[in-house]
Amino acid sequence: MRARWVRPCSGVIFTDLDNTLVDRRARPGGAAIHVVEALSLGYLVVPVTSKSIYEIVELWDEIGVPSSLRLAIPESGGALYAPKGTISKPSGYNAEVGLEYLSLGPRLEDLEREISILESMCEAERLSKASPRLAAEITGLPLQLASLAARREYLEVFWSPNRSCLEKIHVRALKLGLYTILGSRTAQVAGHKGKGAAALEFLKEPVLAPCSRRVIAVGDSSHDQPLIEIAEYSFRIANEGAPWDKTTVTKYRPLPLEAPEGWSAMWSEVKSLLNHAPSY
Repeated sequence: MRARWVRPCSGVIFTDLDNTLVDRRARPGGAAIHVVEALSLGYLVVPVTSKSIYEIVELWDEIGVPSSLRLAIPESGGALYAPKGTISKPSGYNAEVGLEYLSLGPRLEDLEREISILESMCEAERLSKASPRLAAEITGLPLQLASLAARREYLEVFWSPNRSCLEKIHVRALKLGLYTILGSRTAQVAGHKGKGAAALEFLKEPVLAPCSRRVIAVGDSSHDQPLIEIAEYSFRIANEGAPWDKTTVTKYRPLPLEAPEGWSAMWSEVKSLLNHAPSY
């Protein structure tokens, strides 16, 4: 029988990373101490991001997140990651990051036929095949972090200076039945169902089920709206130029500060709303 991870839980915070918890250089700044405080008050902080699990682990190491509290949804919903023994039916164990995982969609090698079709449409670079220097150009990250970003497993990122090329890839990906997000500089493609579906799946797992009575979500763009829609308390961090359509969430709260200060402001509002008191 698998061990269940049982601990008092005040709630779960599903959070985007880029321009939400971290700035454009992938640094959390002063928000790091507030992540630690949230964890100390019994909130599980779960990154839900297009970043790879390897980038997330690097961030956890910087913040000082204990190994027992490391949960994540990388690559926009590609898989659930959690400490060993806390996922009911894991797909496997990643010894490099020390976490087990549940795949929520096919790996990139299983999508190679479809991705090759997209690749042949126009001149675009694939992040999963990029050199460290090209990965740095695509992501805007320092070389070491860019190398981690290129370690794609579930989500391919196409980059091109030609916007029409990205639009073609996006439209064809939809016709192929793939999950796809069109950004200003990239088109993301995967075989899973995205951030919102992944978060709902995670809430069914023993590791998060005790926290599901209080769900908080925070993001910065329309890519995060599926996540925002499932939360009891929802926040948007300021990000000039990021698209944001109307949501149906009644407790949706815009914050005027950019990352990482906006994340700290979010946490202050959460503490105020909930009177600083964990709910056991």
